[in-house]
Amino acid sequence: MTISYNWLKEYIDIPETADAIGKVLTNTGLEVENVEAHETVKGGLQGLVIGQVLTCAKHPNADKLSVTTVDVGGSRILPIVCGAPNVAAGQKVVVALPGTTVHPTKGEPFTIKLAKIRGEQSEGMICAEDEIGLGESHAGIIVLNTDVPNGTPAASFYNISSDYIIEIGLTPNRADAASHIGVARPGIRAPSRRRTSARIWRARSSPGASMRADVTLESMSCGAGAVRRFFFGFRRRSTGPGGLPSGLDPINGH
Repeated sequence: MTISYNWLKEYIDIPETADAIGKVLTNTGLEVENVEAHETVKGGLQGLVIGQVLTCAKHPNADKLSVTTVDVGGSRILPIVCGAPNVAAGQKVVVALPGTTVHPTKGEPFTIKLAKIRGEQSEGMICAEDEIGLGESHAGIIVLNTDVPNGTPAASFYNISSDYIIEIGLTPNRADAASHIGVARPGIRAPSRRRTSARIWRARSSPGASMRADVTLESMSCGAGAVRRFFFGFRRRSTGPGGLPSGLDPINGH
């Protein structure tokens, strides 16, 4: 069974790292087998920023290359050699800065380095979507319709999120933990932790009330959920053959 670290934090305050909370869960009887980082885009677009092409001229030594200057929000304007046919002055673009490791949609990650390309200095890369894992197209660079400041992290612009996936070896006797709230419940009961904004609904019924409950999902917009009923205060009413208990002993829990 897999659990989202971020989702778990919607139910309970978790100051620990994902690895640390994995150990906490194991100590509660939920054996954590693996904790793995997860990103909506591989690499999380780290080291990539939004920039603006200030000038664009034909490369003096290569017909299919352009020599550009790009404002990436720093103290220096970067010279970047670009091979895209659609690059032009005035464009807002995604720029991989020197030292950045980019993760293409296909192929192995590679690191951007300072280089001279056909005799012209290049200090970064203006990116196509497939070069940074945002899509399949390599027809040209990404041209953005935005007025965000130069130097804005691409991860922020694209709202890239990171999470950790916690894999639990759930045993048949722990069906109570077959959900995010079920995993969070032991921590919710601990006085040292506080609940977060996510709500747990509880329903109470009066004596003699019907045990039947009809559930209708009227909208998927509210997300998936679960409904459970807890029974309290059962008492044994009779004994079976040989005086052995029949039914349930008094319980106070679930």
